[in-house]
Amino acid sequence: MILLLLQLVQGADAAGKPKRVPDGVWGGQHMGLWVERGGARVEYDCANGTIDQPLILDIHGRFNVKGTHFKEHGGPVRVGEQNKGQPVRYTGSLFATTLTITVTLTDTQQIIGTFHLKHNQEPRLVKCLSPR
Repeated sequence: MILLLLQLVQGADAAGKPKRVPDGVWGGQHMGLWVERGGARVEYDCANGTIDQPLILDIHGRFNVKGTHFKEHGGPVRVGEQNKGQPVRYTGSLFATTLTITVTLTDTQQIIGTFHLKHNQEPRLVKCLSPR
């Protein structure tokens, strides 16, 4: 009984599977995800994003949440330049310490990419370079 209560407090179900994506840094090739209790911050090679809700897992270890995607570009930000972002859907699954996440623009259904991230691993990003 005490073990079950401890698992529930720590965000795990009775089988020991997490009920949400664990907090902390998740990193991989071309993406980093910094998860907190209420959502996450996303960094890509030439973009960034937000997830403004908890990454709750279903009984199969999957999630499906809304967010915002902000394109970046090389060089300085121009005076008056605004980037309101685009709505996206972050879908994926957690298996052991690997998080697979797909980012899809909701208005066009264009897939930005699918990424494989490891918990407590720094991301490997190549940020935008200035145009030549």
